[in-house]
Amino acid sequence: MKRTSKQKGTGYFNEAIEVISSNLQDDQLRKLLSRLNDLLNYSRKHLIDKDYEGYFKSTKMAFHAAHDLNNDVLKDYSELFMTFIKDSLAETRTELKIMSSGIFGKKKYLRYVQQANLLLEEFENYRVAASDLDSFDISQFEHTKHRSGKK
Repeated sequence: MKRTSKQKGTGYFNEAIEVISSNLQDDQLRKLLSRLNDLLNYSRKHLIDKDYEGYFKSTKMAFHAAHDLNNDVLKDYSELFMTFIKDSLAETRTELKIMSSGIFGKKKYLRYVQQANLLLEEFENYRVAASDLDSFDISQFEHTKHRSGKK
């Protein structure tokens, strides 16, 4: 596994996390990881478009989906995705702080800094028991993939 941020010619990203080698033989598990990448890419598209409300909402969905995959087989992947999401959100918060400070800073970003702080705090305190793979239905997030192409 490795973290990457490849860019296509369209200006958007390929995969947030690329699985290079894996002992995952199950196609269902690979599809779940692929869908998690789709959620992350959708979130990043919002960020690029400066739609911070959409970014926070889709980041939260991706984090919860990654957490719910936390079972014996996918534990390492789940933790990698959750760490990646928290790190990305922390970087975004820092950028928002910078944009809202100084003489020419726009104070409109302060509320987004507060939202990022709350979301990071929620992620740190998220200790709900992980569901098992059979009960987890990542397809509930599939609608986001279809909407991302309309913008």
